[in-house]
Amino acid sequence: MRARGGNAVQAGMYIAYTGARAAEKRLDQVANNLANISSVGYKQDKSVDSGVVPAASLAGTDRTSLSGETTGAQLLYSTPATQYTDFGPGPLRPTGNSTDMSIEGDGYFTIQTKGGTRLTRAGNFRLDAAGDLATPDGGKVLGANGPIHIGEGALGVTAEGTVTVAGAVVDKLRIQKPGDPAAMKKEGHSLFIVPQGTPLLPADSNVRIQQGSIEEANVSPVAGMAEMVEASRMFDAYMKMMTTISEMTSKASTDLGRV
Repeated sequence: MRARGGNAVQAGMYIAYTGARAAEKRLDQVANNLANISSVGYKQDKSVDSGVVPAASLAGTDRTSLSGETTGAQLLYSTPATQYTDFGPGPLRPTGNSTDMSIEGDGYFTIQTKGGTRLTRAGNFRLDAAGDLATPDGGKVLGANGPIHIGEGALGVTAEGTVTVAGAVVDKLRIQKPGDPAAMKKEGHSLFIVPQGTPLLPADSNVRIQQGSIEEANVSPVAGMAEMVEASRMFDAYMKMMTTISEMTSKASTDLGRV
C-alpha cells in the first residue's frame, strides 16, 4: 500500500511540475507576442495544449524536456503545448509614406538578405544609400529583375505591384507564397526563412498591394492580456498543487513516525 501511495504522490507531483513548466512557457510566448505588438508585419505564436499522457509514451521523441523524464512508466506527464505561428493577416494602417506598402491576400514580399532570400509581410521600406528599396535593417526588396532601384523621382506602386519612378515602369514586386506555410521559420525583424525543399509559388492573382500603408502585428492586446491572465492562473494552480502535495507528504511522514 505504501508503494502505491508513493507512486501516486510521485505521479501527482510530476504532473504539477511539468504543468507548471508548460504554463511558464506559455507565459513567455504570450509576453513575447505582446512585446511585438508594435512590430510591423509580426505574426503571433500560439499553442495548443496536448493534455496529460504517460511519460513513457514520450520516450524517443523531442517532446521530453530533460533527460530521464521518461524513465518511469507509471509517471504521467503534462505535455508541453504544441506551438505554431498564426500567419493570419494583421490590420492595415495608412501612413502616407510612399515607400510603405502592405499586401491584401495570401502573399509575401521577397527580401534579399546577407543570409539568403527571406519572406515578410512587413512593408515599412525605405531607400538605402544606393537608392534601392530596402527593409529598415538593410535587406533588399526584390522585384522580377532583382533588387528594385528607385533612385530619385516620385515612387508609385500599382495594386498589381508594378513599380514606377517618375511615371516610368522600373520593375514589379516579387510577391510569393510558400507551398507549405507551416514550414516557414521565424528569423527576427518579421522575416521568415523558407527551408530548402519547400517551393516558393507566385502569389494568387487576387493579391493586391496598397502603397502608403503597413500591416500591423496580428496581435490583439485584449486577447493577449486574457491569455496572460489564464496562463498565470494555471501556473499558480500547479505551484499550489506542488505545495499541497509536499505538505501532505510531510504530514503523512510525521504521522507515520508517531505510530
